[in-house]
Amino acid sequence: MAKGVPRGLVCAVNPADVPPALREQTYSKMDVHGRSFPAELWEETFSHLSRRDLVSVVLVCPEFIGPGQSVLYRVVDLRQDDSNIAATCNADHQSSAALREASWFPPNIFQGCGNLRSLELRGFPYGIYEKHTFQDCILHSCGALQSITLLPTTNLEPLGVLDVQWAWKPELELRLNPKHLYSADALTHIAWTGNINHQSDGQYDRLLNYTFNRLISLEVGSLASSDNITSLNEKVTLFIKRHPLIQHLSMGKEKSSPTFFQLDAQHLDNTVLPNLRSFEGFPEHLVALFQADIPSLVDLHTLSVFSNTENLSDMQVMFSVLHGQQFAQVTRLQVDLYTQALNHQYESHVTFLPQRNLMIAFADLCPNAIHISARLPPLHRDPLRSMFKSFASLETISFPHLSLSVHMPTTPEEQRQFFSPLAECCRNLRQIIRRRPEYTHLPDSVYTLRRSSLGELVRVDVQQ
Repeated sequence: MAKGVPRGLVCAVNPADVPPALREQTYSKMDVHGRSFPAELWEETFSHLSRRDLVSVVLVCPEFIGPGQSVLYRVVDLRQDDSNIAATCNADHQSSAALREASWFPPNIFQGCGNLRSLELRGFPYGIYEKHTFQDCILHSCGALQSITLLPTTNLEPLGVLDVQWAWKPELELRLNPKHLYSADALTHIAWTGNINHQSDGQYDRLLNYTFNRLISLEVGSLASSDNITSLNEKVTLFIKRHPLIQHLSMGKEKSSPTFFQLDAQHLDNTVLPNLRSFEGFPEHLVALFQADIPSLVDLHTLSVFSNTENLSDMQVMFSVLHGQQFAQVTRLQVDLYTQALNHQYESHVTFLPQRNLMIAFADLCPNAIHISARLPPLHRDPLRSMFKSFASLETISFPHLSLSVHMPTTPEEQRQFFSPLAECCRNLRQIIRRRPEYTHLPDSVYTLRRSSLGELVRVDVQQ
């Protein structure tokens, strides 16, 4: 906050209601020895304000309009369901037929945005004719554009990877047309978010026919449906095989349907993924890579495994195959041993034996794990200890909100007692993080363990 600007003015005062004498006094404090502060200084100050407060600042003081607006409009969010836009759309009840036929989001809307660097579209509001106008506008008017993200909606097949300009280089002509030159040689990351409704010869299949020579990160998304799952799995596996530089591979994070991406074993061999350092997927994926004798598995630094069955049977099968193996380089481990809806009905004496045995197996598989993110049922202090007692190097544990909130006490002494058994067996443990509830803007709760010189837990500091 700029010194000399009364706090009340920032949040509550309409500029028309401010007495002239007070306005003059406020403006005079902005001037030092007859010279105004540089706009860059105000921009740095304003960048720390919330959007709501920044709007108030710009309204209160005319001298703030320039630097304030430059910060205020760095990020613009246009939504079809926004009240202002909705009011405009509803104007068709009292407007002409020609106006009713107009698009709410004209395809040349970015024609004057020469400094636009990043664009994210949730859905694609254009038909085939407007689409070409939009592409031409982006190509010729947005010379500084570096990235476009197209997030699919439920009624839209994920498209855009072949119709999106991923990077802009002045020396290259990068067209938004899959049949012409585009940035295949510059693209390093591909990630599909949301559920994939796959159709043969659709956009997803077309993507899998391309080769991206610098691709180092691939997230294939979560498969919701497919009209030819066998062919799709083969194409995905061959796509992975053609990209030896991949360091991070995600085969899916959650079960969206009984169908999910699988690796085709007949196309896997020990030459696949030689540079793999981070992997996430289901137990079947890890088993397939292990049985293909992929050498880079022993070099993994990050491993995320999500159970895809209600009774954790897929995890048990995985460990029967991996018995005796170790991924000693893994320092970050994420596991999902969720079997039913997390709720408050669990009693404190429940031990969750299947989850405990699997966590012990993970400790044998990844003995040097330092950071663990675990989705588990609500845990009391004794089950919490038994889940993690075998991780000797553990420093940080992260839980979803309900895994830790059900039995968590509120007083400092009770919290110390709650974490004491865990701190006693995990001597390097420093922090336990309870992540905010999903779809909220609440902060995470961070429990920092404070120890004595002998390593005994003396108190727990809470930040939330």
